[in-house]
Amino acid sequence: MGGLVGRGPELALLQDALERARSGQGSVVSISGEPGVGKTALCRAFAEMATGAGARVLWGACFQGQAQPSYGPWVDAMAPLGGLDIGTGQLNPREARLRVFASAHETLAAAGAGPGTVVVIDDLHWATADSLELYGYVAARAVAAGIVLIGTYRDPDPAVSGISGIAGNTGIAGDTALVALLGSLVRIHGYLDLRLRGLDPTGVGRYLARTFGETGGRHTGARSTGGDEPAGTDEVPRAVVRAVHEHTAGNPFYVREVARGLVEDGKLVRRDGRWLSDTSVSALGIPATVRQAVRARVGGLAPATRSLLQAAAVFSGDLRLATVGAVAELSEAGALDAVDQALATGFLRRTANVCAPYAFAHAIVRDALADSINPDRAARLHRRAADVLEGEQPTDHAAVAEQYLRSRALPGAERGVIHCLHAAESASRDHAHGQAVRLLGNALELMPAQGGNERAEVLRRLAVAQAQALDGTRAPETTRRALTLLDAVQGAELVVHVVDALREGAPASAWEPLVGDGLRLIADDGTLTWARLAVAVDPVDTVEAGAMAWVRVGRWREYPADAVAVLRSRGGEDDQARAIEPFQPRTVEQTQALLARVQGWSSPRAVMRGLDLVGRDFTFRHGRITVATDCYRELLAVGERVGSVVARSEACAQLALCTALAGDVAAAHGHLERAFGLVEGLWSGHRRHLLGTVSHSVILGYLARDADWSGLGARLGDWLRGPLAAKAPFANVFVALAALCHAFAGEGDAARARLRDVAGLLVQLSPHDHAVAGTLWFGVATAWELGDPEAAGWLAPALDRHRTSGGPPGPMGSTEHGAGRVAALLGDRIGAAEQFAVARHATTAGGGHAVRALVDVDDAIVRADPMALDTALRALDRRAMPGWAAWARSADHQARVGAGGRTGRGDDTSTRPRPAGLTPREVEVLGLLAAGRTSKEIAVDLVLSLLTVNRHVANIYTKIGARNRAEATAFAIAHGLSAKPTNRTT
Repeated sequence: MGGLVGRGPELALLQDALERARSGQGSVVSISGEPGVGKTALCRAFAEMATGAGARVLWGACFQGQAQPSYGPWVDAMAPLGGLDIGTGQLNPREARLRVFASAHETLAAAGAGPGTVVVIDDLHWATADSLELYGYVAARAVAAGIVLIGTYRDPDPAVSGISGIAGNTGIAGDTALVALLGSLVRIHGYLDLRLRGLDPTGVGRYLARTFGETGGRHTGARSTGGDEPAGTDEVPRAVVRAVHEHTAGNPFYVREVARGLVEDGKLVRRDGRWLSDTSVSALGIPATVRQAVRARVGGLAPATRSLLQAAAVFSGDLRLATVGAVAELSEAGALDAVDQALATGFLRRTANVCAPYAFAHAIVRDALADSINPDRAARLHRRAADVLEGEQPTDHAAVAEQYLRSRALPGAERGVIHCLHAAESASRDHAHGQAVRLLGNALELMPAQGGNERAEVLRRLAVAQAQALDGTRAPETTRRALTLLDAVQGAELVVHVVDALREGAPASAWEPLVGDGLRLIADDGTLTWARLAVAVDPVDTVEAGAMAWVRVGRWREYPADAVAVLRSRGGEDDQARAIEPFQPRTVEQTQALLARVQGWSSPRAVMRGLDLVGRDFTFRHGRITVATDCYRELLAVGERVGSVVARSEACAQLALCTALAGDVAAAHGHLERAFGLVEGLWSGHRRHLLGTVSHSVILGYLARDADWSGLGARLGDWLRGPLAAKAPFANVFVALAALCHAFAGEGDAARARLRDVAGLLVQLSPHDHAVAGTLWFGVATAWELGDPEAAGWLAPALDRHRTSGGPPGPMGSTEHGAGRVAALLGDRIGAAEQFAVARHATTAGGGHAVRALVDVDDAIVRADPMALDTALRALDRRAMPGWAAWARSADHQARVGAGGRTGRGDDTSTRPRPAGLTPREVEVLGLLAAGRTSKEIAVDLVLSLLTVNRHVANIYTKIGARNRAEATAFAIAHGLSAKPTNRTT
């Protein structure tokens, strides 16, 4: 049409988004509106502008029906970049799918530099769940990648739909996948939601002028009595404009169809360069709905053209003339004539698809034609289409299956089952699990009720596909249906496959009962299937502590020894990896032997699991940081080679920890940031959203002595109160980390309460249980931060028991370091110095240089040795641990250790008044603020970051209703909170 009417503001917004993308800041844009309102036209106009400005434009479109290939619009959009990388079979199905997503994002990000990349995915309301999930993945990263991602979808306005009668006016309420996607998009920074409405009367007039000009000059049915120059806006009779606007509510497609109909019916004619009507407005007969407008125009076509269009309406996507002509039972010449008229009258348009060069001008046309065919005729047309496709395109199984499904009312529909199965198998290979589920469901619908073995096989495959899609509701139900048709061995094998898939992200309540079903089928028969089931459920007991059993954590038992023996002796590498006890106590020698075995494997999945568990042993049980670092570097390399996002996120998180413990705290934060970025791509139920990210943030924050302590403590607390902690053998250390967060946040009472929980847990746990050494170290660190001898006394018995019973040293000689701190808090300076000396040796041997620096500082302070303290402070500076250096230099701290009683920093804020809901730390900050300290000085006094101090000040102002420092000072004085000014020393 040579331009776009009435969409200037929207085009300007899209151009602004492209300009931002050129500077590296991408955008996510949704364009919604009723069918025919011009969503695609707007995108095409913008794409033309962007291409002219040198940007790369990638376009993919979804289409109505069930014949879409896996990730169809993405395959089309990414074709210019080399296509969508479907990936590898070396990963489990869910992670292989994630690799497809990550590969797509990385390819688009690489293409987004320079003039900018625009990705348009048209008609999202027809997208498969898999395509929508990929869209959400790319959208979440589009801003950082500099990509302009645009998605269009139907969202009818009820105020308009009742007038226009637009086809498909049911909205998106029932499409839960699309609704979920749209809900996630609004959380993206800078998200742009463009909702197109109908044109106003002026816009309708301009649109009519343009449409009438095209119609008068091009359509064979037009009656033009003058020149063929397009009419201007003022040449369209105003009464016609008003009538058309009133009936169409400004919907551009409806306006165009009305205009064409009026011209073709001779109710509007061209005379002397103007459009005139000899018919009164009341007699124009504007159709009440857009479908009526389309059908009225179809009635004026030649019979062969009507037959061709009716046959075309039974297909999804682009059209092949030979196929459609055969369904319409037209000769080649007749089909050619019919397509010519369909193109000339605007019912069909040409496409860039060489094999299928035609498509409906708009989905509304297809819908109107399809609805005009009675059900019996439609079923026969679909069956004829199935027969034609089987002859012409026998390998296009999804397309053939769709035609059989739509003609299932006729005998012989079961012939479509094999096509559904082939199409589902292809979808599974492409990791399009949602597509596979839908196709297998179609197969069941086409099968006779007495399917027998064939029905059992389809149910089996459907259960696995649902599990791979992490459908924790339907997968168990389908599995149990299949078990009634399978023999015991087949049923148990099915349970193994379903459970393995669901474990990746569905709650344990969804799959653990299935394990019991499988074991009841085969009992203890000593087969590999039995052994796999026997180790499927983690053997974890629940340990409770705290008032009203607030704290519930897991305690690892052991896998059944006979099942482990079967897996090791008769299974492949993946089975042998499955048999590794993740939380079993192992000596250094046993861990080294396990590492040697893992390094001899060739299965990436087995190697990744083995390296992860070996690395954890060396870090958390043996304190061998250097060896653990090598394991995680190897894990990262394997993860990058096969595209495992899980392995890469695990490796980066553990490298962050190891690097920090080794003394390079600054580099550790880089590893952790990368781990967080990778974890964002994992499905919502994955354990890594907390494990190794939030927990490691606390540990790195402790070594740097700076973190969002309140936020991290809240995350840990929420998780500990949830159901997962009771089955997690690492949850005990999370309780200690939560206590540490409370202590650093100035919440002394909460920290002491959690320390009591830690002490209660340690009484029930063995020194050899997982993470007990780390739990002790962080528990003691909390007491050390509080300066609380009483809290140290709660932990002392467990610490003594751990050391005397030969418990593992844990990370970085932590038990000796903890023992030294406890001795110092209890006033035993000589015993503390002895333990620090042992800890110094252990941390040096294990490569834990950051902890060695802490040991040296603690030892120098306890022994009151200025020269040793100066040396230790220089080491902290080298290790990028300035928070600890400032803490150690503070004069009030050096007097706090070993004095007996709770000394803390100066006075104990937990005993001071706390009005307005202020926390102890906020009371402390407010007192210093009222005493005239600047934020920077308060940060030095309290050994906090300036950011943390400013956050406390903002919270204080909010709680006490102060607008400035003067009002806060007055509040502090009135409540006796002002600290006395002192001469500060550095």
